[in-house]
Amino acid sequence: MIRTFIALTVCFLCCGCSGVKQSAAQPQQRPATQAPETNQAPQAYQQTGLVDSSGKETLTEKFVFMLSLEEDPRVAAVMLSDHKWAFVKPDGEFAFDGKFEQGTGFQEGLAVVQQDGKYGFLSPDGTFAVEPKFEFADWAGFHDGLCEVRSGETSAYVDKKGEIVIPYQRELFKAGNFQGGLIHYSKEGEEIFLDTEGKERFRSSLPGPFRHGDDLWVAGEQNVTYLDDQGRDALGKTFAEGRPFHHGLAAVKTDKGWGLIDKSGTFKIEPQYEDAETLTETLFAARKGGKWGVLKTSGEQVVPFQYDEIGYPSGGMVPVKVDKLWGLCDESGKLTVEPKYKSLDPWRDDQHFVFFVEG
Repeated sequence: MIRTFIALTVCFLCCGCSGVKQSAAQPQQRPATQAPETNQAPQAYQQTGLVDSSGKETLTEKFVFMLSLEEDPRVAAVMLSDHKWAFVKPDGEFAFDGKFEQGTGFQEGLAVVQQDGKYGFLSPDGTFAVEPKFEFADWAGFHDGLCEVRSGETSAYVDKKGEIVIPYQRELFKAGNFQGGLIHYSKEGEEIFLDTEGKERFRSSLPGPFRHGDDLWVAGEQNVTYLDDQGRDALGKTFAEGRPFHHGLAAVKTDKGWGLIDKSGTFKIEPQYEDAETLTETLFAARKGGKWGVLKTSGEQVVPFQYDEIGYPSGGMVPVKVDKLWGLCDESGKLTVEPKYKSLDPWRDDQHFVFFVEG
């Protein structure tokens, strides 16, 4: 599959992954087939750093763990040798003083950090927008202006001032971050969707899970239905399997295989593959004969079907997996960096990838 990076922002605390490599939430870039989401410390790595398209490595002995750069501000959360977290600029220099027990990337201008056992929200200048006072704050951070915080087995949602907008409730425990202006939880066989004021938007009796992308929800793992933000059937049809929309397209499965549809439900890539996933506005990954490759949405082959997994492209380079190791190929399919890394994810400067070599 495509390996999911959704979120090393969350994955660094989480573990668990799927052949297109996926990044969710997309707080971080979402590679196509691997989606880790838990709240545990990262595993130990022998080495981490940056590698470019020529194979040149930098920042190889500076950090224990690295997340990708955020768009605004242009900083990244990193774990230091003492297992404290800090924030660095694109060149690897510290963005500001300060170490934290836990840290994650900035979302909507604030980062979730832990200090003295409590969780608060950090501003881009390194000062606290909200002093650490919460028992726990969701590592996905702020979405639609709100962040989930927890007390015992209840959750509430707070604004960027740390003020409670949606009160603590047992039903909301681990409901997660807002997506498309909604959160949802299960109760008595229904999925209940709430807006950012905590008001009920709609209910659905369709089977879960419910996943979101490009303003539409996909319900179920089999015989999936796509819903709009009012809970209405957006396409008027179901598919054997389906994934959320990204870049205006969604991968779906019929009895003929996997293809890509647009938001009208029309096939832009006819179902014919063993699996498929969108990568960018113009590229998608597909599996054929048990191997993954990359194609343009016009149908032109870019990377041949010869890899075990595909990652999200950046700067004209595509992470590819051979057996258990990752390397880089260009968009002609030529391997430029031999597979030798446990993981490769875009640094998001269009030049480098974060690599890990597992210890």
